[in-house]
Amino acid sequence: MLARQWRTMTKKRSKDEMTEQRTKLQSAMDFMISYSIVFLVLIIVIYVILELGIFNPQFVPQQCTAAPSFSCGSYAMFTNGTFTFILSQSVGGTLNITGIACASSVNVSGTGPAYGNVYVLPYNTPKGQPYYPSSSYANGILVAPAQSQLIGVSCYNSFGLATGKINSQFSGYVWINYTYSNLPQGFYHAEQVVSFSTVYT
Repeated sequence: MLARQWRTMTKKRSKDEMTEQRTKLQSAMDFMISYSIVFLVLIIVIYVILELGIFNPQFVPQQCTAAPSFSCGSYAMFTNGTFTFILSQSVGGTLNITGIACASSVNVSGTGPAYGNVYVLPYNTPKGQPYYPSSSYANGILVAPAQSQLIGVSCYNSFGLATGKINSQFSGYVWINYTYSNLPQGFYHAEQVVSFSTVYT
């Protein structure tokens, strides 16, 4: 009698232990499957985000904002640090641009570039020559009203020439030193004409 009760209790205990083990295994399996699915969905979402290029710097707002009486047309920032843009004006006469500068920051006084051609030197000033990407502007750039002119200028930041990698971002400002036909001869004016934000191409 005792032996039979012992066997019955042992069988019951074994069944309870097996049921408990099955429950634990089932819980572990449910846990692993749930987290595996979450992990798989996360990988798919990351893949889709990367494929769509949501984190691509090209999605950074790109703009070229001109000062009053000026307009900024097609523009590009090249990896060698040269910024090109199409400048139009409605100042009231033909502009003769004799100096130009591009920098990532405005100087402390807020009147000119912090780096590079800080005095917006004229083209005929030997010290100014390295600031321009070519010598084709040596005699100045003429921009008549209702006309436009492609301008290229080397941009500078605190490290020197603002070179960069393709698709990395650059923001800067452009100043020009100019006279125009309705002003007295020899009168020059330096002015910030463009602020821009773009990526290197």
